[in-house]
Amino acid sequence: MISIDVDKRSAPFIVEYPSFDRMRLLDGREGIEASIARLEGSISLYLHIPFCRHRCDFCYYRVLTNSSQELRRLYLRSLLREISFYGRLVPGRAVEVATIYWGGGTPSYLSAEEMAQIHNAVQKNFRIAPKVEFTVEVEPGTATPEKLQVLNEIGANRLSIGAQHFNDLILKANGRPHRAAATYRCVELARASGFWNVNIDLISGLLGDSPALWPDLMSAVLALQPESVSIYRLQVLPNTILAQTGELPFENAVLAPTVETEIADFAYQTLEGQGYLPDTSFSFTKGTAFAHRHRRFAWTDTPMLGLGVSAYSTLPGLMFQNSRSFENYLADTAQGRWAVKRAHLLSAEEAAIRTFVLGVKLGRVRFAELAPSLLDSAIAAARDLADWELATATDIGFDLSRRGRILADDIIAWYLRQAGLTRAQGDLSVGPRAADGHRAVSSQPSPSGKLVSLLRRAK
Repeated sequence: MISIDVDKRSAPFIVEYPSFDRMRLLDGREGIEASIARLEGSISLYLHIPFCRHRCDFCYYRVLTNSSQELRRLYLRSLLREISFYGRLVPGRAVEVATIYWGGGTPSYLSAEEMAQIHNAVQKNFRIAPKVEFTVEVEPGTATPEKLQVLNEIGANRLSIGAQHFNDLILKANGRPHRAAATYRCVELARASGFWNVNIDLISGLLGDSPALWPDLMSAVLALQPESVSIYRLQVLPNTILAQTGELPFENAVLAPTVETEIADFAYQTLEGQGYLPDTSFSFTKGTAFAHRHRRFAWTDTPMLGLGVSAYSTLPGLMFQNSRSFENYLADTAQGRWAVKRAHLLSAEEAAIRTFVLGVKLGRVRFAELAPSLLDSAIAAARDLADWELATATDIGFDLSRRGRILADDIIAWYLRQAGLTRAQGDLSVGPRAADGHRAVSSQPSPSGKLVSLLRRAK
């Protein structure tokens, strides 16, 4: 029987299923338009803001740095046109926007006036739920009292602050434009502006990171008392500066899988010890009132429309993506053309696997939500996971244990192999991103080649 190595957190961080590579160029747009026109109930909106002060060495997103005011003006004009376009397609009376997420890039790079302009367009073209969850990603060094005050005034009620780490050497070595002091200041400004739902994003396994740094890191996080904490694992993708700079000590990673597991185990145990509850396999909240609804909706088949360059959308049984080229996105929207370039219609098998895969990412799987074709293999998987203390299994499904949540991506890869769904393994979309008890801190393998010079230059 195929098993899981419970001490090695090595599978890629999965963000979606099936893989974006499954999408193909559009032959026509009628099928997508018809699917949007049939929407009813709750939907989510994702708006991509691609501007950044600086491209981080680990970043794989579609971003623009050092952008001129004129380029921002052109992009916002295109984004506003796309908002209006979708507003005409979505049946207004039947559809309510339950969550809004501004991601990037760096949404907080925009001016206060530009932020208000975007949200005014959303309000004009969509019916927004009275209790909408409205998240904005913030790079600490771009936060100002004016910007946060405007975000509060337009209805944003959740800030996701990209701290990533609290060691200035690590931040500098990985190309982050801010330092730890900016994160402290950002949270202070957020509270003063009336934000009482703040998420702190962290990344483990950055260049120069080690388990020895995480006790101080977690102390810094807890001192800020965020309502939620998300811990992503560094995944070095080919289009990143880090991947192009030199050889990596491990496949797509700086740290050994066993060291990654050690960091996660300490961080998860620390948060749980302070009363934080698991929200997904990689995030924690102070309670269900602070659960990240946008993520949960996206992974449980609530339709999501993605607007902006390279943004992707998911509808039941369908996924599609805008042009990944800035030039094409600007040209298409300026001329009133459809910005979507790729799409994929999920097969019945893919839709069934997606429910299981994203259920594991959320930390729980319920048998009643699965297609009959996967039921037997899912029940068998639950038994095995329970035997390995990676989950608690019941008659209705299974919930991952702490070690199970740490190894969620490995569990998914194991399940697809165990169930004989080998083709499905290649359809996993990856992102950056079990005995209890804290082990002794181990030493970190030294990076080699040009990665060492990056650390030296940072000093």
